Amino acid sequence: MGCGTDDSVSNPLAPSEESGAPTVEILANGSYRCRPNGTGPFPGILYNHGGLGDAVGGDLEGVCRSFAEIGYVAWSLRRPNSVSLNGQLASVLEEFEALRTEELVDSNRLGIIGFSRGGLLTLQAAVSLGNTVRGIVVCAPAHGNGALESTLADVTRIQAPVRIYVAENDQQLNGGNVVDHVALSRMVESALIDAGKDVELTVYPPYADDGHALFFEVREPWWSDVSLFFNQAVGSS
Repeated sequence: MGCGTDDSVSNPLAPSEESGAPTVEILANGSYRCRPNGTGPFPGILYNHGGLGDAVGGDLEGVCRSFAEIGYVAWSLRRPNSVSLNGQLASVLEEFEALRTEELVDSNRLGIIGFSRGGLLTLQAAVSLGNTVRGIVVCAPAHGNGALESTLADVTRIQAPVRIYVAENDQQLNGGNVVDHVALSRMVESALIDAGKDVELTVYPPYADDGHALFFEVREPWWSDVSLFFNQAVGSS
């Protein structure tokens, strides 16, 4: 069954509508769908997590809930477990289309955000989506064994402004090799600048012992920057 389906499980996280807090729905596949209190239409945001196989990098619930608290219908997609990228982009595009056609969503105000592997997939989706999306955020993008370089060859098709966020000490040890997410972020920035796109890269001070962990939860300083950007690019009518 596709990731854009509505099969859901019991939802102990959803607050009362009377509280004014967002409603949080957990789907059977582990995805989250959150909406503000009210009738809409609202701008929409799709969040794409990192990780490989059954490991999830990022904060599916926290990102979903935090966007809904500031007025967005937000969906955090839990993609099918996979080490390979095969089929992963299709899952992202399927979920984005389901979000775009959700009755509470203003289809003219849509954004997409991703972390690590989800950042790579966000860029790939942005290439396919063109002017359907109004704001793009990439947090510490992964290389995907060369997939990032291939994606950057097509960035002329990206229409929306792009913001890139990474911590200064985001250099992961992977199989004896160091994956430098700062260098990868600069590579994305350079390709978008060369293509004449609206892009800004923010490199944060070192975070703890592992800069990649900065994006494991909704926290400062990245959340304020991301929410401000989306409010300007997507939230305005």
